[in-house]
Amino acid sequence: MNLHVSAIQLDVGLDEPLEARRDRVASTIHDEAAAGADVVLLPEMWPMGWRAFDRYDEVAEPADGPTGAFLSALAGETGTTIVGGTFVERHGDHLHNSALVHGPDGERIALYRKIH
Repeated sequence: MNLHVSAIQLDVGLDEPLEARRDRVASTIHDEAAAGADVVLLPEMWPMGWRAFDRYDEVAEPADGPTGAFLSALAGETGTTIVGGTFVERHGDHLHNSALVHGPDGERIALYRKIH
């Protein structure tokens, strides 16, 4: 059995609205799924940009927040497993650089919080 894995690179400008970036991500993942991708990998901190340190508190969200819902719906629509790069997750009083993984049915199958 072959496994087709697609790793996506994104130019993440801090001035680009999140909805526009989500549209680009959705379009790219749809294209990759149509080309036969079984798994799609997104880059680290794609929703807000890695160097937006001063905005982390403002953009942080729970794992089941808008980014998680977006990735879940996209995985279900395309029938692919999506490794959602990372985003700033708010968990209680803490912020984490976290990765979500959603299976082809859209269900979240993993959450990983970086430890360093």
